[in-house]
Amino acid sequence: MDRASEQIRRVAGWFKTADNPYASPQSMRQLDGMIRNQVASALSEAAACWRLAYTAYHQAMPPASREAPFPPPEQMARLNALRHIADQLSNLAATVQALPAPANDRVWQRIRDQRQLLEMLVEYDALLAEYAEVLNHWSQSIDPATSPHSQTELAEHLTPLAKVLRERSEWLRSVR
Repeated sequence: MDRASEQIRRVAGWFKTADNPYASPQSMRQLDGMIRNQVASALSEAAACWRLAYTAYHQAMPPASREAPFPPPEQMARLNALRHIADQLSNLAATVQALPAPANDRVWQRIRDQRQLLEMLVEYDALLAEYAEVLNHWSQSIDPATSPHSQTELAEHLTPLAKVLRERSEWLRSVR
């Protein structure tokens, strides 16, 4: 297991057991940045796995010849699917890096002081870390080039992650 994955697991566990992980404004900003970086790193690692599969699959395709100037459509479809998945994961990593954050210290203070708001933020961050880790581990454990169900399985992993990202963004915008 790599260092980033281990950190995500540790942070997710810490969020679940810590009484107030966001005890000060500085720790709140630092943890927010750390969660973003670790989640984005896990998603980038998963994207890299899919890009490697794309490259390997592309290199394994037969070269163009006079008799067959174009690859079979099913091979091109699989190649495009691998590239699409890698791009999708890279875009998701960029989305995580660009997540909205509270605009000023007053909002951070309100979240820290109101237990219900704090618990919501901790839960969102813990879920993000957990879902990103599961997605990265899954991407590392399969052979994307040969797995016939990889796109449907990926959708099953992406759906809850995208939902939490969307909910967290909407929730933070509503906290003023």
